[in-house]
Amino acid sequence: VSISIEGNIIEEGDDYVMVPESSTVTLTCQPNNKVSSRYVLGDFNVDGESVFSDEMYSEEMSMDDPNARIYFWEAIDDDSNYEGCYMRIREVSMHDARNFSCVLSQIGVSRTINLQVLPKPPVDRVEDLKVATHGFTATVTWAPVADATFYMLNLIPGNTIVKTEDLEYHFEELLPDTQYTVEVLPGNTGGISTDVMPATVDFRVSREGKSSCDYDVCFSIKGDIIEEGDDYVMVPESSTVTLTCQPNNKVSSRYVLGDFNVDGE
Repeated sequence: VSISIEGNIIEEGDDYVMVPESSTVTLTCQPNNKVSSRYVLGDFNVDGESVFSDEMYSEEMSMDDPNARIYFWEAIDDDSNYEGCYMRIREVSMHDARNFSCVLSQIGVSRTINLQVLPKPPVDRVEDLKVATHGFTATVTWAPVADATFYMLNLIPGNTIVKTEDLEYHFEELLPDTQYTVEVLPGNTGGISTDVMPATVDFRVSREGKSSCDYDVCFSIKGDIIEEGDDYVMVPESSTVTLTCQPNNKVSSRYVLGDFNVDGE
């Protein structure tokens, strides 16, 4: 007895077939030799149990409806020989990722094929993308995306492409006085959707001193830095410092007036 699975096959091996989620597959079970249809009844097994008694498939199998998600039929040729039985599954879901075999009465059982289903790639764009710089390093963070199991980041310039399962990534050894852009895309085992635009954030690494771009405005202090931390910079008396205030993203000068606050005023 031979079994096969046809459809939008992404990958297949000796004992598995991989298809995308929401596609349609047809399982075919045929005798290897001609046999009269009087002696044969066909059936498919799923995880070792008949599809007609399986909790997931039994109801639709009993409907005998060609328009149903699950449909089973048998074929007999003009000489009354048994051609085979067939099972069509529409809108394949992750729940259909199971082990299938088939049985022809009076003949035997086929091999088992594992139906593997790749999920749809995430359809939502990365949101709440932020970056905080410290010296010549930058930490990028973002909010989780539904159905994403990893994220691809591209640091420009340099085209440094990295893959992470976390919701943040730390870039090191960045170049001073350089404007960078980070692109982030969500993905999973189904890939990355070509319909989803990457989220982007721009930041600049200062020549020296503390720079923080975790808000809409980047603020830095440059000079003869003795020591610095997350919220302070230490310089020697009588030295010169330069305070810099820059927007985190490009904005027209028509809408902006700049100012520095000291002790909140």
